[in-house]
Amino acid sequence: MLRLDQRELMRIFADVLEVDPSKLSEQSSPDNVQGWDSAKSMEIVITIEEALNLEFSADELAGMSSIGATKAMLMQKGVVIQ
Repeated sequence: MLRLDQRELMRIFADVLEVDPSKLSEQSSPDNVQGWDSAKSMEIVITIEEALNLEFSADELAGMSSIGATKAMLMQKGVVIQ
């Protein structure tokens, strides 16, 4: 069973997006975070994949439109987010 701390997930997003984690929420998305473009989205995905040693399909990637959606996708893949 894969586990990921909620703070670690937010730290990944914050590090890639170069923002303070306190500025992010589950509703954060490319629509409301400056600098979150397609390249940053891919960097986030790659960082998560490497951290958890898993891979997302193209359909799964399409559904990862916000931090909350990414968290939900991870949970669907069996990741326990604490």
